[in-house]
Amino acid sequence: MMCEVTIPFHSLAVLLPDHEDIIFKTDRKWSQQSPPKLRASLKCDSMPKMIYTMPATACEVRFKQANNLLYHINCYTTWSVQDKCEGVALVTLPLELGDSSPESFALSDEHKAMIKQLSNDCDIEFILTRGDCYKTAKAGAHIYAHIIGEDKNVSDAKSFVAVLLDKITAAPERELFLDVMELDSVSLVPLVIGHNANNLPLLKNTLLTKVYPPSLNSDARQLLFTSTSAPMLAQTKDIIGQHISALTKTSLYYGRLPNVPLLKLIYIEKFKTNSIMTLMIRFQTYIKLNMDSMFVEFQAVTPTILQTVMKVFTVQILQPIMELCITYKQGTSINKKDSLKLFDNFTVCSILKKDPIPRITLVSEYTILNSILPKILNFESNQLRQMKLICQVHSEFHDFVCGKKSGKLTRIMDRFEKCLIQLTNDDINGVANPIMMNLCLISDSREQFPQCFKYMVDELPAEKLFYLPELFHRPIIGTGGSIIQTIMRKHNVFIQFSNSFLLPQGKLALTRYDNVLIRCPNKNKESIDPARIELLTLMDNFNMVQYEETLNLTPCMFNDIVLFKDLNCIPQLEKKYNVFVKFPNYVSKESKLSIHGLDQVVCKNAANELKNLLWSKEVKIVLPSKFEDFAAENKLAITNEIIMPFQRIWKSIIIQGKNTLSMTYNQEEDLVHQLDVLSEYLLSRDIELVETVKV
Repeated sequence: MMCEVTIPFHSLAVLLPDHEDIIFKTDRKWSQQSPPKLRASLKCDSMPKMIYTMPATACEVRFKQANNLLYHINCYTTWSVQDKCEGVALVTLPLELGDSSPESFALSDEHKAMIKQLSNDCDIEFILTRGDCYKTAKAGAHIYAHIIGEDKNVSDAKSFVAVLLDKITAAPERELFLDVMELDSVSLVPLVIGHNANNLPLLKNTLLTKVYPPSLNSDARQLLFTSTSAPMLAQTKDIIGQHISALTKTSLYYGRLPNVPLLKLIYIEKFKTNSIMTLMIRFQTYIKLNMDSMFVEFQAVTPTILQTVMKVFTVQILQPIMELCITYKQGTSINKKDSLKLFDNFTVCSILKKDPIPRITLVSEYTILNSILPKILNFESNQLRQMKLICQVHSEFHDFVCGKKSGKLTRIMDRFEKCLIQLTNDDINGVANPIMMNLCLISDSREQFPQCFKYMVDELPAEKLFYLPELFHRPIIGTGGSIIQTIMRKHNVFIQFSNSFLLPQGKLALTRYDNVLIRCPNKNKESIDPARIELLTLMDNFNMVQYEETLNLTPCMFNDIVLFKDLNCIPQLEKKYNVFVKFPNYVSKESKLSIHGLDQVVCKNAANELKNLLWSKEVKIVLPSKFEDFAAENKLAITNEIIMPFQRIWKSIIIQGKNTLSMTYNQEEDLVHQLDVLSEYLLSRDIELVETVKV
C-alpha cells in the first residue's frame, strides 16, 4: 500500500499597501478573497486586497502576523511530484536613485510597459512604493520595488527585475547598455559568483559593470549585464570567460551521494536550499538534488574540493536530518489529523494508516525530533510496536562513531539493553555504499528509546572548517606537536591542518581555501568555537613577532593585477618562501600589501619576486586645471575613448583623479607610444600634459 507523504507548507499572505504609498503596481494577482481564519483575525470593515496561496489539501492551518501588511501561513499538505503547490514569496529591492530627488521620481510610459511585460513573462506581481511598507529590506532608500509571486517565479525573476530597475534609474543623459552571456553549463554559475561572492562587487568597482547571475536553485545559465559603457561591458564578459577558463582548464570533476531517502530529499529541498546555496558559493561547487533517482550531484574544479564539499554536505546538512519510523500493532488505525497535531512545522512525515503494518515515518533535524519525541511516543502508546531511527553518516567517520572495536556503540547498548544500534554501509538495495553509512537505532521500549537516541546522537561528528595562513601552522603546532596537543586536550577536540597551495586561482579575487579542521563528538560541539578562537589568537600573537615587508598598492595597480595577472603565483610564492601575502579583495585608495615571514631577508626576497611577477610599472600624468571641467562633462567619452582602448590594446589600467590620470604600463617603449596617443587625444581637446611622474 502506498504511503501518503505529508509536508509542511509555508507561505505569505501579502496585503496591498495604502493607495498613497503606491507609485505603480501591475495589478495582476491582487484579490479580496482570503482564508476564513485570516479574514476573522483582520477585523476590517472591508476586506483588503491580498496575494496568497493555499494548497487544496491544506490541514492544521495557522497564521502568524509579521506586520500590518504581512502574514505567515503555516500548514500541512500532501506532497506530490506532479502537483506541487508553491508558497507566495516577497522580495524587496531598493532603488538607487543617485542624484535624483525621491520626490520628483516618476515612471515613464515606456518603463510602465516594460514592467507589465516582465510581470506577465515571469508571472509575478510588481509594486513600487515610497518607503519599505513591508519592512523586509534594509533601511536607507526612499523608493522600493517589491516582487510578489510563487517562490520559484520570484527567485527566477529577481535578476531580471534588478536589470529593469537599473534601466529605470539610469540618468537620462547617459545610455545604459544591457547584455546577456550564456554559460556552457548551469554548474559554472558558482564560479562566476566567486568564493564568498567576492567577484561581483569587484567587477562592479573595477569595470563599472553590474553582473546579475541567475538563482542558484534554478536551471537558468544566463548572466545579465548592465553598464553605462559598452566597451567596459564587453571587457567584463571577456574577464569572466578568462576566469572560468583558468579554473576549468584541466577538467570539471563530478561526484554523487547515492540512495538518499526520498523523504530526506524532500526535507532538504524544503528547508535547506539556502544552506546549499551557501555551500555552493563558499566552495565554488555546483550541487543539485535529483528527486527522481534519489541522489545528490556535485561538480567541482578539483578532486580535493569535490571530496571536501561532499563531506561537508554530509556532516552539516544530511547527517542532522534523521528518519524516525514508528510502527504500530496490526489493526491499529491512525488518525492523520490527530497525528499532525503532534508534529513541528518543520517535519516531513509519511503515514500508512492501515494494515498490513500501520506506521508513521518522520523526517526532521534531530533537535526538532528530540523536542517532539515525548508527544509522539505517547500517541497510541498502547499500540506501539517498534521505533527505528536512521541517519546517514559519512563513511570516513566509521571509527569515530564506533570507537575501537565498536566500543562506543557497545557501551551505549550495554546501558540500554532494549535498544539495538547498527552501523552498516549497505544502501536500500543491499549494495555496499562507499560514501555513506546508515546508523540505525531500533527499540520497542518507550522508556529507553529517547535516552538511547540522545546518547547515539552525542557520538556523531561535529566539525568546522576555516582558513588560517600556512605560515602559522608550524608555530601553532609547536615542537613535536606540543602546543596543538595541549589545545586539543584542553577543548577535547581534534585539529587537523592541511595546505591549499595547489588549489586553483581564477582571475579577480584571490580565493583563500579552508585549511584547518576542528572536529569533536556532537556532545562537545560547543568547544569548537573556543578552540578556533584560541588558534586565531595564537596566530595574532605569532604575527606580532614576524617580519613584515610592504609593497605600495595603488588602485591602478590592484586593478591591473586582478584583471590581467595570474593569481596562482601568490600561493606558489607563499609555499616557496614560507610567507603569508596579505592580499586585499578591493583597493579604493593607495594602500600597502604586506608580506609576513620568519626572516627579514626571506620576506624581502619574496616581496621582490612578487613585484616581478605581478607589478606593472605606473606613471602619474598631471594635467591642467581645466581637465577637471572637461572630465565632468565627458565622463563617458573618457571611458570609451581613453580608458577602454588602452586596456584592450596595451592591457593598461587608467584611473582618473581630479587633475591627474594614473596609468600602468609594461615596457618603456609602450609608455612612449601610450603617452603620444594620449597627448594627441588631449591636444585635440585643447588640453596639454603638464608633467609625467613615475610612481
